[in-house]
Amino acid sequence: MKILNVDQYTSARRQISFAGQTYAVEEPTLQEFIDNLKAAEDLEKSEKKEESLADSFEQAIKSIKQSIPSLPEEKIRGLKVSAITAILQFIRGELDPEESQATESGAEKK
Repeated sequence: MKILNVDQYTSARRQISFAGQTYAVEEPTLQEFIDNLKAAEDLEKSEKKEESLADSFEQAIKSIKQSIPSLPEEKIRGLKVSAITAILQFIRGELDPEESQATESGAEKK
């Protein structure tokens, strides 16, 4: 008999390091994924209505907290916008830190 171990898909496999501490990045549940999509769609609609950019950042904080619950909100709010962007890209799987470092190292050698 073959058994699929679903637990292997639910454990954190990625981490971020910030201020000397490591935080696990948790994969979203299906419901969280749906909620994030709806929030992103609502945000896109509100941006077309020229609503506050602050709403975009509040949603970004919410997404980060959802994916990295052990990272305190006050630390997130203290980050630079570029760091927030990088974390969001990493959470979505759009940023591979190893590739980024290799690209930066190659640029430095030139």
